[in-house]
Amino acid sequence: MCPCTQTRRGLRKGVLEAGDGGFPICADGDFHPSIHRQGQDFLGSLFIFCYLFGFWILIWWNLWFVVQDGSGRDVDLGIYKDKVLLVVNVASKCGFTNSNYTQLTELYKKYKSKGCWVNSDFEILAFPCNQFLHQEPQTEQEIKDFACTRFKAEFPIFQKVKVNGPETVPVYKFLKASKPGFMGNRIKWNFTKFLIDKEGKVIGRYGTTKSPLSIEQDIQKALGS
Repeated sequence: MCPCTQTRRGLRKGVLEAGDGGFPICADGDFHPSIHRQGQDFLGSLFIFCYLFGFWILIWWNLWFVVQDGSGRDVDLGIYKDKVLLVVNVASKCGFTNSNYTQLTELYKKYKSKGCWVNSDFEILAFPCNQFLHQEPQTEQEIKDFACTRFKAEFPIFQKVKVNGPETVPVYKFLKASKPGFMGNRIKWNFTKFLIDKEGKVIGRYGTTKSPLSIEQDIQKALGS
């Protein structure tokens, strides 16, 4: 360190000095080069951190993602703000298809509609995925017809997505980063479920073998029922 480096303790030798914790300066009024560079690096890192942290919070609280519905139209997931969400990657040719679609429909009817009014606090979001042994080979229209005709599903079914690998859609990057699974954050199979509370926080991740009805208490708790 330069021997004439000083910190703020008023005016010394007619030179205004840096504040405590700021850039020390020499008595001739020049910044010490190495310390100045360190300060610039620190401020740059702080700016990047604040930017990324703020962006993450924006996503966290507002579910700021755009996906496509079964017809290819953009859907801003921000419309589901302040709701409890159950997000599921679905498939029509899986051994878990019948039980999961049946129970998802049961949950949806039970908690989406209460009495004579619609409960806007709960929603199920289904994302078809063909990444697991190609068990969702159908077109978007075929997927919708299958779920709505066979299981009377009324919850939104979006366009097919990638949930693993370099083409993972942003919403699933967020879900996996927020709630890693056993042995890493990769989705292991069809019908992995994520429960999101009204503040946008991922509060539960459930594997394929965890049936929808078995997490009903967690849904009730998130709804404040």
